[in-house]
Amino acid sequence: MKILMDKHLDDSGLMAVAIDALETAFHARAANRLISPPRHHVSFADRGDLVFTVGGILGEKPLAGFRVYDTFDGPEHAQIVAVWSADDAKLKGIVLGSRLGSLRTGAIGGLAIRHLGAPDAKIVGIVGSGAQARIAPAFTAVTRKIVLPLQARCNSHWGSRLSPSTASRKPLKTPTSSSAQRQAKRPSSTPAI
Repeated sequence: MKILMDKHLDDSGLMAVAIDALETAFHARAANRLISPPRHHVSFADRGDLVFTVGGILGEKPLAGFRVYDTFDGPEHAQIVAVWSADDAKLKGIVLGSRLGSLRTGAIGGLAIRHLGAPDAKIVGIVGSGAQARIAPAFTAVTRKIVLPLQARCNSHWGSRLSPSTASRKPLKTPTSSSAQRQAKRPSSTPAI
């Protein structure tokens, strides 16, 4: 069993892995192999909630798990994710922190850009200033060779990946992944998810 924390999820190479994982999940959903019931909220009067997401994926290596996060007032918010093998009931791993949630959210946007964005797009516009807006350029750069604005502000989430020195008007090098290579070879008639 592995126990991971935010510090283990700092590698920008995980962005391509996260996008591929979300693509697998969307394909599983289309094939009725993804288990994803609605979130379950446990309320604590006027304090907030614990929110549980539970589910898994069926197939050759079926997995089951849950994520729990809070909506309490306070300066610190963390999540717990636990994953089991649905074949042998072994606990595969636990992830503590909030970065996995950011990876998931960013990967959804990256996957949408992979399938719905113009293949030759070089400029990205970001509306907003929250955590999702800060990670969007990094995930966009995984799927497209974009030109970043002079002050790309993803550093707080992804370290030097998008530092002001790399956020010039030059295309950002993207991590190599098998999915990026498949995307380049994919015919334009391939339907989007």
